[in-house]
Amino acid sequence: MKALILAGGQGTRLYPLTLRTPKCLLPIAGKPNILYIIEELVKSGINEIYVSINDKQLKINDFLIGSKANIIIETHENGKLGSIGGLNYAVGKIASDDLLVIGADNFYKGLNINEFIKTIKSGGASIALYELPHKYMVELFGVAELQNGVIASFQEKPSIADAKSQLGSTMIYGLSKEFIKEKLPEYIKNNFNLDTIGSMWQYFAKKEKLGGHVFKGLWADIGSVRAYVELNNKIMSEMKTSRIDESAVVMDGAKINDNVIIEAGCIIGKNCIIGPNTHLMRDTTVGEGSVINGSVIFENVHIGQKAFITNSVIDGNAKIGDRVRINDYSSIGYKSVISDGSLLIKESSVWPFLKANGMIDGNIVQIEEKNDLTNSKYWSGD
Repeated sequence: MKALILAGGQGTRLYPLTLRTPKCLLPIAGKPNILYIIEELVKSGINEIYVSINDKQLKINDFLIGSKANIIIETHENGKLGSIGGLNYAVGKIASDDLLVIGADNFYKGLNINEFIKTIKSGGASIALYELPHKYMVELFGVAELQNGVIASFQEKPSIADAKSQLGSTMIYGLSKEFIKEKLPEYIKNNFNLDTIGSMWQYFAKKEKLGGHVFKGLWADIGSVRAYVELNNKIMSEMKTSRIDESAVVMDGAKINDNVIIEAGCIIGKNCIIGPNTHLMRDTTVGEGSVINGSVIFENVHIGQKAFITNSVIDGNAKIGDRVRINDYSSIGYKSVISDGSLLIKESSVWPFLKANGMIDGNIVQIEEKNDLTNSKYWSGD
């Protein structure tokens, strides 16, 4: 069995973060998400691993150099293939065999890959399913109705009232070689919806015996800032010890709570409170009296005095002024500046290179092509 990790998505729901960093490289408890996937595959005995990216995401290739993964690059010369066309392009580059396919924005623990593989029906495909913990989530994912291990029906993002189950499709698929050679190309040839994989499963659930495999444990899709922050908090809360680099400076009166990562060169001012579930990347400085919890702060960020940041993400080289308050699930773009005394309402964002002040409720958006955004890599140490 070979495995294909699909990492070609643009991550638009995670903007402005993914304007600089592909979503599969966003760190979860200090480790890029794609590494968790690769490690799980290797533990399952799968050593032939491919990662499909597009030619605007070469940072993924740069990051994975020297790893166990082989890279497949979808170029723009192929035109806009859509999610399903991209899948077909990638599998066409791999020698014909049954194939395990995983979306790179999936995080999972507790799935027995070898048991899942057994559910692939002859000539068909199978989907790993996860019981969604909240009913509202059916409107965010595809859901399957399962009968005796076979998917009787598949609904793509149904309303709560119409949903036939809470078994969410995890974007972990098992494809037989016959499905890859015959049925997937046939679907594409007929010009069906090529942008949404869930639409393809709706189609095949009516025609084929799609397998379904329910697993327990943990699964999440980091497709939004909220989902990313919540998953990072969950995994960091399971850390046995905090990780504080010996070069970090923690000044008098600062309190470092449990489950934090503080990298090299960080400076924590007097009377700060850091954590729980907080990751400060290298060379970040936090001014006196500031409070940060449940957040990911990328490299070389400067945070002023008496700032309050909760459950949010600040990208690299940003400057946060004194007395700034950043509320839940907000995101600050690369090299942006937030002026003293500003307030970000819940789920607000400021895009890269912008300066914002006052009360920010919503998104401050401006698209700029700058080489320092294109070339910057938080893990590189530059």
